[in-house]
Amino acid sequence: MNSAKILDRIQPRFFSTLVLMLPFGIDAYKEKFGGTYIHMDVPDLLKELELLIKNTRLERTIFRSNHISNFLPLKGVLSRDKEKLLETIRMSRGIL
Repeated sequence: MNSAKILDRIQPRFFSTLVLMLPFGIDAYKEKFGGTYIHMDVPDLLKELELLIKNTRLERTIFRSNHISNFLPLKGVLSRDKEKLLETIRMSRGIL
């Protein structure tokens, strides 16, 4: 996972995630920007977030995923809170 590799290399002080919001709908987005767009449902978004966090080796990065666009508000410090964050995501996905 390249995003995790980049984060590990940079070791940022702060890292957050956002979900693309389409206030005018998917069709309007496709019409304006062209190309193909594959919309992810909530389970897929949570799986991707889990993979991203799982594959990072961050030391003291403040993590936030608590914007209105996120379906699951999360916050913590990676790596200290990594397992707690992963457990919360897994519980939300219904796989614990």
